[in-house]
Amino acid sequence: PLYTIARGLLVKDPAHRWGLKEINDYLNGAKVGVYNEQQKPGGLNIIYNSSKQQVAHSVEELAAFMAQDLPLAIRYLYSGKISKWLEYIPELQIEIESIVEKEFPKNQQNGVLAAIHVLNPFNDLHLCCDIHDPNYAMTGETIGQVLNEAYYHYFTLSDAGTIDLAIAQSFSNGTAKDYVPWFFDHKGKRFVQQRKWFDYCVKGDAQNAKKAGPKDRNYLHQVAMMKTIAGFGATPEFRLSRTGEVLRSVRDVYKVSKKDLRYDLEHDNGLRGWLAVLCHENPNADLKKKYSYEKLLKQYVDLIGYIDSDNPVYERFQHAQDTAQGIVDDAKGQIRETWSSSFIQKLLATVLGIIPLTILLIRIILNIIDNPTVDISGSWATYSFYGLGILAAVIAYFTLDSDGCILPIIIGGVVSLLVTFLIGILGLIILYIFGVVVLGVLLFFGIAILFDYSKNRTTIDSVTNPGFEELTLEPLYYAFSNEKTFDSSLNGAVDVRTTSHWKEDVRKRWITLLIFVASALVLCLLGRLLPHSEHMERFDSFLRPSNNIEIIQNDEVQQLQDSEP
Repeated sequence: PLYTIARGLLVKDPAHRWGLKEINDYLNGAKVGVYNEQQKPGGLNIIYNSSKQQVAHSVEELAAFMAQDLPLAIRYLYSGKISKWLEYIPELQIEIESIVEKEFPKNQQNGVLAAIHVLNPFNDLHLCCDIHDPNYAMTGETIGQVLNEAYYHYFTLSDAGTIDLAIAQSFSNGTAKDYVPWFFDHKGKRFVQQRKWFDYCVKGDAQNAKKAGPKDRNYLHQVAMMKTIAGFGATPEFRLSRTGEVLRSVRDVYKVSKKDLRYDLEHDNGLRGWLAVLCHENPNADLKKKYSYEKLLKQYVDLIGYIDSDNPVYERFQHAQDTAQGIVDDAKGQIRETWSSSFIQKLLATVLGIIPLTILLIRIILNIIDNPTVDISGSWATYSFYGLGILAAVIAYFTLDSDGCILPIIIGGVVSLLVTFLIGILGLIILYIFGVVVLGVLLFFGIAILFDYSKNRTTIDSVTNPGFEELTLEPLYYAFSNEKTFDSSLNGAVDVRTTSHWKEDVRKRWITLLIFVASALVLCLLGRLLPHSEHMERFDSFLRPSNNIEIIQNDEVQQLQDSEP
């Protein structure tokens, strides 16, 4: 608008120069012409198409007539007529001659579009120059809509005119002389970001190029255009060639006829590019997490399979997945007996060892709360320890070369005094020592049995419990490759040697399990010697629900008795 207003204010003849009225009328949408001084005798007065009574009195009118009939405009431009018509405007004449002779000497369709923009820089991408036209494309979103329309005519209908052809082909070559980048470059700094995004989409992501996915030229052409549309802020749309129905989301795919979708897929009418930009080529997708791209690519393949289950890519993907799963099932069959034995070991270790020792450890802790120290001077252990003094005296009597029994008695007395001293100390820490022993046995044997660190088991797990890479990523690479057979990384991972070694590891672990269960039994028997503890007894009663019921019933009976007169 400023460009037109400035021209109106700079007319030399005051009689035709714009004033406030013309500016207001123009800004309010009225068609206010700018006086062209070339209309004077000897000025611009071009009979462009006499059959249509088209006479251009300004370069803007000439540009408009050229846009209405591009084939005729090409003949005029490359025959030198337009250059001759502009001899009264030498600066434009030089630019037109440069377009014909230097910039686009062979690419005439891009040359004529460039010439139209030179004659009227106010033109948008689709040669619309009316700012009040709702289709005036000079914002990211409206440019995206123009590109989407060109996509439809070029890929789906195959009836693209000159301008749609020039737009679509820009995404195949991506050189500075293609129409779309040329348009961005000749609009000053306004479209710097759009130009960068265009380059990114056309040249592709170097990282994605190494990943699985289609790599054929037609697909990359479609993706470049659809990704640009989405990045410009427009909603990528696909119109079915048979019915003209417009699809805007994945949900729309399931609402239309598979037959119509299959037709466009089989004829490669642009459906692949549109599906890709909804999945793995979506510029708004979060690809920071591992395998995000590949998961979206699988979604793309699943959509292809939904549309056409006989599609070669989908069939190859399914075949690869089935092959990988077959290897997994076969490996599971080979080690099922050993796996069952390992499972039983873990179950027995849990029921006969881990649970009892855990309960015992809780009882010890609760006992320590009530009995920080234990007086064991009168226990059976005390008398057995005193017996050590007598035993020491007897051993001294028979081993020492001395007459009499005084020395053996002294030795026995010293041993008894030491035992008495040790019993006093032992009473302070015996519960803590017992707790540490229980905890140590629990952790050592529990970890040894529940957590299998056998390298043979690790190898087998990689096959019997495969991840995303084996079941999805590798099949995706195969689906889009030229390989004739699928070679899974699971092949050969489980052999007779590996399984036999693991069986041997499981057999040895039975011995560990027996030791664990025996240790748990001994410790639980020793746990019965724990001193009286109120907290521990409450815990024991909690573990015996029948006792709880009996206690409650006794309490109720006692309350009834107390309430009787």
